[in-house]
Amino acid sequence: MPINYDELMAMQAMGQPYAYTDREVMLYAYGIGMGADPMDERELAFVNEATAEPRPLKVVPTFASVAAW
Repeated sequence: MPINYDELMAMQAMGQPYAYTDREVMLYAYGIGMGADPMDERELAFVNEATAEPRPLKVVPTFASVAAW
């Protein structure tokens, strides 16, 4: 099934509300391979909100493209 650019651009949002929590953010990060090395502090910030340093959970920028799906 080919992608038709004009059809794709003509699509309208249905106005359906959605929400996501830390659970979805961490699940997405695991799904794309973050956290494979449990000793890599840079990746742990994306998959574990209980890191050694007090800092918020990080969100992978590409999560925005799938958050509503």
